[in-house]
Amino acid sequence: MKLAGIVLIIIGVLALVYQGFSYTQTEKDAQLGPIEIQHQETHTVPLPPIVGGFASSAACWRWRSVVAAKSRILHD
Repeated sequence: MKLAGIVLIIIGVLALVYQGFSYTQTEKDAQLGPIEIQHQETHTVPLPPIVGGFASSAACWRWRSVVAAKSRILHD
């Protein structure tokens, strides 16, 4: 459960800092024997700041519940 909290924190911070990512896709248009015609397309995937905020707050909530459960075990 700690790992899930850490992963969510990392995802949240990255989403807030970068606010999206892009990738390049190569597509083959035509092929005549050994000759190929290709082109590359760059696609952008935007991540709104709300995604980063949601992931960070979910991580804090997850971390708090783990700490509370350990506290109950130690005090019982």
